[in-house]
Amino acid sequence: MNVVRPEELGRPITAKHSLVSPKERLDDKHIIAQLKEELVLLREENQALREEHNRLRLEKDAPFIFQKHENTYRKLPKRQYPTWESLEPGVLKIIFEAAVPPSAFLDPSPRLGPISTWCKAMFMKKALVRVCKLWTQAALPLLYNEVALRRAGQVLAFARTIQSSNLSAASLVRSISFICDIPTPLRRVVICNAAKILRSCSRVISLTFVPDFIGCYSRSLHDQLEHTTMDADVLLSALRDRGPGIQELGYYDWSFSDYPKPLDSVEILPLRLMPAFSNLKSLHLPISKCPWSLDDMRLEALEELTVLLMVSNGVGNHLRAVAAWHMPRLQRVCIRSKVDLQCNCDVLMHLLTLFERHGTHLKELTVVYGIHCDCAIRHTDNRTWTSLASVLDRCPSLTYLVISSLFALAGKDELFEISRRNPGMRVDISCSAHGHEDWYKGNPRWYNYRTVDPKYLASPGILRRLARPASSEPITGEYAMHDIYDSYIVDTTFCLAPPWPSLSSIWTHPAFGPFDDRDKWNWHSARADNHNGAMVDYAFIRGDSTLRPPKGSRVNFSSGGTSVAISEDELDEVVVWHNPHADSDSDYNGPSGSEYEPSDEGDDLSMGSDSDDDDSQGGLSETEPAECDNAATQRELDLEVVGLREELSESVDVELTEEEALEIFSATLDVGCIVYKRSF
Repeated sequence: MNVVRPEELGRPITAKHSLVSPKERLDDKHIIAQLKEELVLLREENQALREEHNRLRLEKDAPFIFQKHENTYRKLPKRQYPTWESLEPGVLKIIFEAAVPPSAFLDPSPRLGPISTWCKAMFMKKALVRVCKLWTQAALPLLYNEVALRRAGQVLAFARTIQSSNLSAASLVRSISFICDIPTPLRRVVICNAAKILRSCSRVISLTFVPDFIGCYSRSLHDQLEHTTMDADVLLSALRDRGPGIQELGYYDWSFSDYPKPLDSVEILPLRLMPAFSNLKSLHLPISKCPWSLDDMRLEALEELTVLLMVSNGVGNHLRAVAAWHMPRLQRVCIRSKVDLQCNCDVLMHLLTLFERHGTHLKELTVVYGIHCDCAIRHTDNRTWTSLASVLDRCPSLTYLVISSLFALAGKDELFEISRRNPGMRVDISCSAHGHEDWYKGNPRWYNYRTVDPKYLASPGILRRLARPASSEPITGEYAMHDIYDSYIVDTTFCLAPPWPSLSSIWTHPAFGPFDDRDKWNWHSARADNHNGAMVDYAFIRGDSTLRPPKGSRVNFSSGGTSVAISEDELDEVVVWHNPHADSDSDYNGPSGSEYEPSDEGDDLSMGSDSDDDDSQGGLSETEPAECDNAATQRELDLEVVGLREELSESVDVELTEEEALEIFSATLDVGCIVYKRSF
């Protein structure tokens, strides 16, 4: 290859080339590398010139390009961004449903008054209804979907609402709970209005009763003869007509009456009506000594059965009859007892008959009862575990089991035996997590075990919504804190409980529902044994966390159970002054001086269905006047309430007309959720 010398190119030799040895200059590879390097430099210079040319051209043409894009944008249709007013009712309904806790977390019991989670949910629903017409359209189904009639006056007012309302409220009602006591003077008018409600609400699929309501027409044969049964037949006829469409028949074992029905005569419905409810999916069945003959019931759609034992013996025929029912779809069974059972009682033996017939396909089982007898403790424990083991042997497909603390106290080995029998089964134990957390927390033997506070057993929906999947390995993760209107639930892998222990049983009443807001509010309450011949309940809320019982010296009691005088030197908020034995319609009214004190809401009784401002909801309450202009007016109204109560007690056999009942029980005729007047 001929090498081109620098002299022949006619250009001087650079310093760089001068440092290269002649041998290297004659190397072909070195020459090629130099040419490549120069080519790269030329390309970079060319790219720089091109970019500079484009920049100058863009600066020149930029105004024209911008104008072109602007004209194109102006020709495009303007995009309408949605506002709250423009959202479709279906979208709003989804948002509203997410804004209100599920009903499983809401306690409708009247005992907690307007601070209950149910009342707070009603406040939210009513506030949504009052915003605008569009929101009213979306929120009304949520407001009327589940109706809880917590006072006798609410039954009257709600009947007026669904008959006179232009909003077609009756067609929105899907669930009705009659959880109120019926005073004797109101028996006829309340029953007639309850029948009107059942006939008007044609889409109802769920009914719930309490013994004080359902027993209003069957307390005793003498009582039925004294008061005409024609009105009761009107209600029973309405129930029979509505029966085929009912899918859930519930029963709360609450009693607010001064003279509750004997346990051996409680029934959910007259037995002659039960065949009409042939399409039930869920049934709460209290079993007492009432004779009955329902051996041929066919409940083809029944999926959940709750058996509430009201007595400890003498119900063998009833349990055998239930076992003979045709329930091919039964998947969930709950056995609860109102009384303690004997370890050798016939109830446990006859329960096995039920599971022999229907236990094969059961998926969920709840067994919550206590055993109290004179046998030795170890003997009782053995009989208890033997009965439970016999039940589990008959339920091979169980995936979820709830048992009472009775079984937890028997020992760890017996508890682990349950897991050995059913490895994939989740087990909830109804007891306090305190003292048992070391068993389950991080222990490989107890991955599928969890302690559950007993108060949550009253609402099975809570346990199902907060259920955890079964696992053969440790479940890691932080605990979850569920906040339902300041009622908190701690959800961990090993327990489901309030954030701190409940108050001592000495200073608290038993909870009548799944929640007890007193845990959150540091609610001090007690029951005086006797004061001037009157049994008195009293309670108060303190702003600090100091727990101490109230001072009786600061309270003046009256024979009628109404607060007449009170010293507020060291009390932040007065909650309730209530005599449960004053009259049969005096339900617990909750705080009258708390931040949830209802305003003048007589018209709100129309929502007896949903309005839970107990001071304005039907019954004679110790705090019936919601807001008064001054203390003098308040005292006058208190005395008027006492006078009305005494008048009713003196004329207990005098029946009231509907107009008289509405007037006495502060139920205005101008009803409807649109005129709700609560101010927050």
